[in-house]
Amino acid sequence: MAATHTHTGPDYSKDLYAYVSGPRASDGSDKTKPYAGRLIDGVTESIVRARAAMRPAKIETTVARQGTPVSFNRRFLLKDGSVKTWANFRDPSVVRSAGPIDPEVGFVLVRDAEKNTPLMTLTNFALHLDTVGGALWSADYPYWIEQSLREQLGSDLVSIFGTGCCGNINHVDPSREERNDTKTIGSALARTVIA
Repeated sequence: MAATHTHTGPDYSKDLYAYVSGPRASDGSDKTKPYAGRLIDGVTESIVRARAAMRPAKIETTVARQGTPVSFNRRFLLKDGSVKTWANFRDPSVVRSAGPIDPEVGFVLVRDAEKNTPLMTLTNFALHLDTVGGALWSADYPYWIEQSLREQLGSDLVSIFGTGCCGNINHVDPSREERNDTKTIGSALARTVIA
C-alpha cells in the first residue's frame, strides 16, 4: 500500500462515511451518492482479481536521483525572518527557500518470474499532485509516468504512484515564469527510472 494525494480526484470522504455508517432516509431509501459504493466494490473486486491472477514474480528496486528539476519548495524565508508561501526569487525580500526538496525517485519493478516480463511498477516521488488545476478529474503527472513506462516496458504494464513527503513541494520553479506541466513532469520522472 502507498499513500497518495491529488487536487483533481473525487471528494468522497463524507459520502463514504455516510455509505459505510448506513444512515437512511425516513422512507428507507439510500440517499448516499453512488460513487462511495462503486469505490468499495471496485477496491474489493481488484483484490479478488489480483488474488486469482497470482503467480510467481521477482521484484527489483532502485532509488534514482531526479536530474531534471520538476519539484520546488513553495515556502520562502524573507529578510525580516518571516516565511511566505508562493514567493519567488524576483521578490527582493526573499532570502532563500524555506526548506529542501527530496530529489530521490523510489522505484519498484515486478516481473513475471518465468517469462521475465514486466508486470507492474511503483514509482514514489515527493511532489504534490496539483499540476492540472481546475475542477475536472485528472490522473495528473502519474498518467504520463504510466504512458512513458508502457512505451518502454509493455502496454499491459500496471503503473502505481505513491506520493513521497511533499508538504510544501510543488511544480512551480520560483526562478521562472512558466510552470512545469503534467507531461513534462511525468515524462521526466519516467526517463529517470528507465535509465
